[in-house]
Parts: sequence; structure tokens; C-alpha cells
Amino acid sequence: MEPRVLGRPSRQAVWTLITMVGLVIFTLLNLNFQRNLIDLPHVTSCDDTVLDNFDKEFDQKRSERVKAMSSGLGDRVSFDIYEPEATCFSEERFGSDVRYHAFNDGPKFICGVNFIAHQIAHHGKKCLAYSVGSANAIGFEKSVHTFLSGCETHTFDPTLKSAFVGEEYATFHAWGLGKDGVAARGARGKSWIGRSFETIFRELGHENRTIDVLKID
Repeated sequence: MEPRVLGRPSRQAVWTLITMVGLVIFTLLNLNFQRNLIDLPHVTSCDDTVLDNFDKEFDQKRSERVKAMSSGLGDRVSFDIYEPEATCFSEERFGSDVRYHAFNDGPKFICGVNFIAHQIAHHGKKCLAYSVGSANAIGFEKSVHTFLSGCETHTFDPTLKSAFVGEEYATFHAWGLGKDGVAARGARGKSWIGRSFETIFRELGHENRTIDVLKID
């Protein structure tokens, strides 16, 4: 019997193999990333326990929002039809007195509330939150105070026409973001001299801190 001669694999076969190997590597890296991101006791891999936890949290958030909308608690306005352009497993609309009952313009979509709260409660994390833009609507600051207890919160708005009403929940600064030293004017007709994030970090002593929650409105 003559020996069988194998021909060279086609270019398409080579690229198919490379793609399959790449997908396997990506999947393994993604599972490892999720495992390290989630701080759950007794969980060492992204197994059914982790996925069940995500399902439970997602179902709870959806159920609460449906219940709120059907009971009239939700404001059926244009803001409530928008969804975030970037999402995450732990995404929620945050900024109300009742968890997952956040509607209208004030609340914002953020990720990782439970993770940050766990780090504060069990690992002594020093949480830092920036709320840029206020108009004296302090629902977001109140939520940080309630659900991220102990989080240091700073609110920035150079356009307020009256005193800030959220002093119980945040430290107020009548500063506006912008290029350092350059004048700017807001929608309410008030003008201010811009401060960059770098300048704000330096003036508040936050240069070596991590902003855990950043809201810009």
C-alpha cells in the first residue's frame, strides 16, 4: 500500500483553527476576569453559583421596576425609555430612596453598587463619589449616603442660584469642570472659571484616591 501524502492545509482552514483557539483563550480569560471581579464567599470559579447570583439580582431589579411602574411610583416620562449605551452585569439606575425604584432625570445608570458596598462593609474601603452637576436635586447624593454608607461624596455645580440643600449628604463646591483658568458659561446664564479634574484632585487632596462613583449631569 502506498503511503498517503497529506497536502498543505488551506488558508481558510488555518484561519478557522486560529479563530477557534482565540475564542477558547478569550472565554477562559473572561471567566477568570469575572471570577476575580466578584467577591463572593466560597466561590472559586465562575460556576453556576455566580451565574445564579447574577440571574437573581437581575430578576429582582426588573421585578422592582415593573412593580413601581404599575403602582404609579414611576414617572412615565421620556427619560425612562432610555437604556445605557454601555452596560455591565450589575448595572442599575441609581438615585432614589428605594432601591431599583429610580426614575426620571435625576437617577443615573451605574455599575457595581453591591460590590462597592461589600468592600466598604467588609474590607474597610474608603469610598469616594463625585457628583458633577446638581441644580439642587440631591436624590443621587442621598442614595450614595443610604446604600453606600460611609462613602465620601463631593458635589460640584457653579450655577446654583441658592444655597446647596444637600449638606447632610455631600460636601458642596461651586466649581465647574473645564480648562484651567478659562471662563465658561452654563445654560442658566451663570459663568465660572474652569477647573480640570487634575486641579480638583489636587485641591481636595484626592490625587492618590480612586473615584468609585462618578456622575456627570
